Order: sequence, then C-alpha cells, then structure tokens
Amino acid sequence: CAAAAEDHDGEDTEENEEEEKVEEEVEEVRDEQVGGLSPEQRKVVEDEERESLVDRSSQASPASSSSPTGRTLHDQLIRAAFAKLLAAAREEQQAVRQGQLKDTPAKRNRRDTYLNMKSRRKWQIRSQRFLDRRKAELQGLAPAALYGAVLLQHLL
Repeated sequence: CAAAAEDHDGEDTEENEEEEKVEEEVEEVRDEQVGGLSPEQRKVVEDEERESLVDRSSQASPASSSSPTGRTLHDQLIRAAFAKLLAAAREEQQAVRQGQLKDTPAKRNRRDTYLNMKSRRKWQIRSQRFLDRRKAELQGLAPAALYGAVLLQHLL
C-alpha cells in the first residue's frame, strides 16, 4: 500500500513537472507572438487570454489535460492566437480612425470577426473542434507547432 502511494506521488510529480514545462512553452510562444506589441496592446492581449471561453470538459491526453489554471493547452493556444488577432484588429481599427489606413469592406468584416466577442468565440469554438477532430495527427507536436496549426487552420 505504501509503495503504491509512493508510485502515485511520483506520477503526480511527473505530471506536475510536465504541466509546468508545457506552461513555460506556451508562455514562450505567447511572448514570441506579442513581443512586438506596445504595453497597451500587451495588456489587451493578456486581458483577452484571461477571458473565459466556453466551459467544456476535456479528454485525458497530454495536449488536452488541464493545467494548474484549469485550462487545457489547446484552450491556451487558441486564446493566444485569437488574442493576437484581436490586438491586430484593434490596431488596424485605430489606424483607420486616424486616417492612416484606407478602410475597405473586406478589412472591416475581418476586423469585426475579432472585435465582436460573439463572433470571436464562435471561431474559437470552431478551432477547438478542429483540434478535437485531429487529436491523433496533432499529438506530439510542440506547442509552437500546435499554435501554428491553430492559426493556419483558422485563417484558411
């Protein structure tokens, strides 16, 4: 019984270490993506990352296991990707308002996709469904590669 408890504690420690490693990798990816933003834009991105999506249960796999914050890696990557797109849309909106950028219906529609929370959530959920459908293919990808897959899938 004591040996089983020690084995279980060892597994918990390994899981915690793995979760911490994944969290660090996600943070590095996020930092790479928001590194060129102003402090004001970074705050927007960070606020967006903290914003709740839709509560859903996750299946037990490394890519979808919960982190200490209760979010899955998939959720974190999707939030980071859409936070970047939101920051870009806000920056573009400001440029249009200041007359620095000519607005077109296509640009306005794209911006509205990210500026409108309901629309943005719809696309985030679609990205989550994509990841859920492609679990086998995406398993084992580094967080940076998974982030790229999320972003490219959404943009295509």
